[in-house]
Parts: sequence; C-alpha cells; structure tokens
Amino acid sequence: MQQRPSTSSSLSGAITTPAVNAPQPPSSNPAYPHSAVATSQPTTQLPQPSSIVTSVPSRSNVQSTHGAWSDEETERLKTLAEQSKSRTSNGDIDWDWTVDQFGETRTRHQILIKATNLGLKATSTHPSRLRKRLSMQNT
Repeated sequence: MQQRPSTSSSLSGAITTPAVNAPQPPSSNPAYPHSAVATSQPTTQLPQPSSIVTSVPSRSNVQSTHGAWSDEETERLKTLAEQSKSRTSNGDIDWDWTVDQFGETRTRHQILIKATNLGLKATSTHPSRLRKRLSMQNT
C-alpha cells in the first residue's frame, strides 16, 4: 500500500514529506534516457534520411492570375476545348489536355470552374444542390 504525503502545519507554512515510492530525479532514473546528465551508456545514432528525392511536376507552385478572366483567356479556353474534342474518339473534351495546353497563367481549378460557368463542362455538383440552384434561377 502506497503512503500518502503527510503534512504538518507550522508558522512557516505546510511541510510535505515525499511518498515512499516517489519517482527518482531524471539524472538517476532510467525512465528518462534523454536527460541532460551525461551517462556512461553509448548513444545510438538515428538512421539518416534517404538521399533519393523524387520530383513530381506540380502546378501548385505556379504564379497564377487572380481576378476576372479577360476576353482573350475566355476565347482561348473555348478554342482549346473545341480542339480537344478532335483528340478523343468519342468527341468529349479532354480536360487534362485542355488544362495542360492552357499554360500556367490559371490553375486547373480556375480553368474547370470557368469551363463549367461557360457551359463547356457539366457540373459535378450534387443533384439536390443543382435542383435548388435551378429553381432559384427560374424564380
């Protein structure tokens, strides 16, 4: 059974006696292996990270244009969308090709949102939201 610390009152305040099973200070307790006190045990070396770095091309670090689309950008998107139809066997627009051909002035997200707004691309919005949006437009 573990003892509780006992306290006694005096004029200077309460005095606390430590419990019998009190933890040892970090310098002598093996539960604290990373203490600042030097020990005779050798330290283990952590493995070094691999020097192989793979690089994946990304458009996320590209400086893209913010704000309204110019008329030239809109026409360019329409032209590229039409050109991409001839590249596929079923006549659908190849959005990956279109985004790659558009260049780095707009992000993929910006291009696909603009294409949706222009009616070039079907929305991926949930049907219930689409019905709500259409009913609000009709009123």
